[in-house]
Formats: sequence, C-alpha cells, structure tokens
Amino acid sequence: MIWLAIASGVWACERCGTPTPCPSGACLASHAAKKPVAKPAPLRRSSLLPQMRPNRVLLVTCLDRQDRLHEQTELMHRLAAHLRAMSSVEVVESDHRVCLEHFPIQTGRFDERKLVNLGTRYSADTVIYCEVANIDSYRPMKMEVRFLMISAEQSVALASASRHHDLGTPATRKKFLQSFDEYEHSSESLLRSPNRLIDFSANQLAAEILRL
Repeated sequence: MIWLAIASGVWACERCGTPTPCPSGACLASHAAKKPVAKPAPLRRSSLLPQMRPNRVLLVTCLDRQDRLHEQTELMHRLAAHLRAMSSVEVVESDHRVCLEHFPIQTGRFDERKLVNLGTRYSADTVIYCEVANIDSYRPMKMEVRFLMISAEQSVALASASRHHDLGTPATRKKFLQSFDEYEHSSESLLRSPNRLIDFSANQLAAEILRL
C-alpha cells in the first residue's frame, strides 16, 4: 500500500483517498494500477510529401528472407488490396528482390537508388517498400511491420515508420476482432491465424499511408 501526506499532516491512501490506512484494501481492487501504454514508433515524414501525392504506386518487399517468404509476400498482397479498396491510386506489385539489410531504419546502409530504379522500370511515381520485421504466431500473436515510401520521380524519401500490433494488448485485440465479420469467423479462430493478423496490419498500414 502506498500512502501520501495531505495538508493536515494525516496520511491518506493514494488510490482511494481514505485519510487513514484503508483496512480492507478494497481500493486496490476498484482502482487497479494503470499499466503504461506503449507509444507508437515515430513516423518520419518529409515536408515535400504534400507536393508529391502518388498516382501509380509500386509495392516492393524483401523476398530475400526465406524464413519469412510467405509472410513478406502476403503483406505485400494484402497491402496492395487495401490500398486499391481505399483509394483510386493505381497499385503495382513487384517481384524483384530487395535485401533486408538495406532497410532505411538501419541508418547509413540504405541505397534508395535501388527503389528509384525499380520505380522507373515499372513507370511508378512512388515506391513503397514494406516488410514483416517480426512475427510471433504463438498466442497472443504479435508482429512488427515497416515501410518506406519514396518519390521515384524526385529520388527523395517521403515517409517511413515501424508499427507494432500486439494482440495481447486489449485495445489492439478489440480493434483486430472488430475488423472481421463476427458471423463468418469465431474470435478463437481469428486469434490463432497469422494470416488474419497480417491482413489487419496491412489494413492499418494502408490507412496510415493514405492519411499522410
């Protein structure tokens, strides 16, 4: 039990405010200690972004990670589907390889010219590199996705971020379950499906990209 000294000099319970020691400890049950909420990773956003809205987007993912090949391609497919459903932007998926070790968050080792060249090859004005950085398929499932958006026409980075989705967090789990039709899928089956988590993450990522 934690106590605070109030103006009169009498000690008061920090949680229920009782001016004498709380005999039952009931305040602990009714005022559970709040857990710290994890802050989202910072979004790096260029001031040039408003002037370079995408019309034709090329999606690229890391196909060199054989341990996550299915997850990488699934994220790209689902992100493309959600971007098409949410906007009028033309979306093209690339089958060319981009090595994981060059991801921009690992500063100093990323060569954006590789993405610019791919954008030119596919006649895209914007290139979005996306990847599944980590995924834990054991319950509660969790995953981290990353993206980088560049202008192929101007050869500049427009935005990048890393996003975590942990179904062990009540708010995230509720949002995840609400994104699917409860009459078609049971909550138990959804909470055990990595593909559903990838789809949810792709949906959230698409919405964030379009809000930039």
